[in-house]
Amino acid sequence: MLLDANACLRALLAPALPAGAGLRFEPPGRDGPGGEGLGAFVFHVEEDPRARSVEWTDLRDGDGRVVARRGPVTRYRLHYLLWAHGPDSEREQALLGTAMAVLAGTPALPHQLLPGPLAQDGAGPVQIALAPPELSCSRLLEVWGALQVPAAPCLGLVLTAGLVPPADTAVPAPARRIDVDMRPRPAPGRTPTARKRPAVPKQRDRRHEP
Repeated sequence: MLLDANACLRALLAPALPAGAGLRFEPPGRDGPGGEGLGAFVFHVEEDPRARSVEWTDLRDGDGRVVARRGPVTRYRLHYLLWAHGPDSEREQALLGTAMAVLAGTPALPHQLLPGPLAQDGAGPVQIALAPPELSCSRLLEVWGALQVPAAPCLGLVLTAGLVPPADTAVPAPARRIDVDMRPRPAPGRTPTARKRPAVPKQRDRRHEP
């Protein structure tokens, strides 16, 4: 899922970057990677409890028969630190500004940019939240501190995407016949016995009676 989300971001941001600027998915380091471009680092993943589901889905063939069942889709929030590297701070801020212009106008990734796993039925949209309140300045400073790297201009980004579980194909075959038994069940511990029909009394022939 993480590689698929990275591929989505690359497809969205790379065309907007200037010639020669790349997009790498790694944490910032003390020594810059050289050249100029953007970096995206996933530092936290959590389930989105607001989208939690417990429903299973029946998957049917062309005749309407259930051929597999799929468990609930779980949606996750991927927290990114979006940083820039370049010859000077002004150039780095320009690169971040380009990313802001693209991301701010894209509340959800276009479906044509989604790779197969994220484009499956039931996965839902891949939503984008740029600089959400949960990724405040203090939270991002904690990330820089954990990496033991001096803080630099950056953006907080959250992608919310659905993870579709594999389908379970161990589905019982449909019933071919239904038998209905109306006989009463025996009491526990008793052996069922065949019920005897009551004898039908023989009718008298009254034709020869006086």
